[in-house]
Amino acid sequence: MASFVVVLLALSSSGLFLNPVTGVCIPRNASITFDLADSPVALSPEPQSVQGPSKQQEAPAPAPAAQDDSVLLVGGGFGDGHLSLPPLLQAAVASLCQKTDYPDLCLSSAQQFLSASAGWQVDAVTFLKVQMAACRARVEAAKGEVAALLKQPGTTARVASTLQVCADSYDDAFDNLDAAGNAVAARDKDTINIMLSALVDDFATCEDGFAEMQDTSPLAAVDDALSKLGSNCLAIADLI
Repeated sequence: MASFVVVLLALSSSGLFLNPVTGVCIPRNASITFDLADSPVALSPEPQSVQGPSKQQEAPAPAPAAQDDSVLLVGGGFGDGHLSLPPLLQAAVASLCQKTDYPDLCLSSAQQFLSASAGWQVDAVTFLKVQMAACRARVEAAKGEVAALLKQPGTTARVASTLQVCADSYDDAFDNLDAAGNAVAARDKDTINIMLSALVDDFATCEDGFAEMQDTSPLAAVDDALSKLGSNCLAIADLI
């Protein structure tokens, strides 16, 4: 005869049955499974991990740009934003400019036209080339102003003739700068001084024409700046 196992399902806390005893016949060797969801005993829910409010990941701050201490060659218009020179080069430039009659103009020209090839020091020859480059750029700008004045309505023939004299003087200035540049390369100091002196005379010639007309020169400020640049070039040339 097959053996049977009686399973009694009851709940009791004091040894007494609260519910009628129910007998269930289960064959031996049969597996017994219980559905916990249908069990009369409540199961405690598994603890859930509590996550705090999520923090937005902050983007890393951009790395500061590396400072470039090099000095660039600026070939743009005269008077555009000046560059800050490295301290050692600034000191060398300031020392040279103090030997001119117009040190502020000298310094602003250097800040605009000094090449990175100068490194941290600059000698008189290199610095003269810098000042001559500044003068050439200003002459080019002056020629543009003459062309604009000639196109203005109401310009009389006499004024136009004087303006043309100025344009010719500026062309001579280019020639004198070229000749001075060749003399610098040859270290011909006498020729340098002759050409730079002629350069200053070119700017005076333009103003003389308006003085003879007893008229106000529209190029007075331009020629004044050019004359000062030429004077600074002569002063630097004396240091070669």
